[in-house]
Amino acid sequence: MVVPMEQRLQNDYSVIVEIDADTLTDDRSIQTLVQSLEPAEMGGASARQVPVGPHNVAFHIDELIWAVLSEAKKLQVARYGVSHLGAVMVAFKPESAASVEGAVNDDEQIGFCIRINGYKTRFVDQAIAYFDASASIGHIIQRRKRMYFGHMTYKNSIAPSMQTKIAAPALLKAILGKPSRSAWALPALFTEVLCRLAAWRDTRKRTERGTYARWVTTYAKNNTLAIRGVTTR
Repeated sequence: MVVPMEQRLQNDYSVIVEIDADTLTDDRSIQTLVQSLEPAEMGGASARQVPVGPHNVAFHIDELIWAVLSEAKKLQVARYGVSHLGAVMVAFKPESAASVEGAVNDDEQIGFCIRINGYKTRFVDQAIAYFDASASIGHIIQRRKRMYFGHMTYKNSIAPSMQTKIAAPALLKAILGKPSRSAWALPALFTEVLCRLAAWRDTRKRTERGTYARWVTTYAKNNTLAIRGVTTR
């Protein structure tokens, strides 16, 4: 449900939940995500994203990529007490974040602000958000290249895909958890390497950032949320 701007102005909300347009969830998952922020030290939390759609080649590669992300976030929490904030559904305390206008990965920018302000970010495995799987290999490349480009704009990104010591064991855990995923490991790795190289190439071009940073989301100081432009993820 979209809350009218007037209502947002009149209420002092303690938590903002950001949900991508192609995402389906339920009240239980949203409540679980919000409840994870009750401790004072918590600033933000992300849900476990599960792709849905026709079980074609693109779906299986996508499913493995996101399963690895979930396992990687769990490893981050176990090792460091915090995790990368990035998913199709995230919740955060408004006072812990600033404007993310012009960010390529708006959720990652929120997570960066949260940690800078001394709060923690966590992954909530019990909060599930279903979203549209990539329709084709080209669609996966488009999505992943944008994500990598966004990660590379942060010198100290904690995105699991940027941390080999996290991503490698997470891949193993994802395959052990569902052995049929092993058939898609090489295609998924090839796709990730290709996207990372393409994103790195684009970071060398000054004009490319504008084509990636099409999200214009601003979290105002009065805890209101204004979205002035959107694009497909």
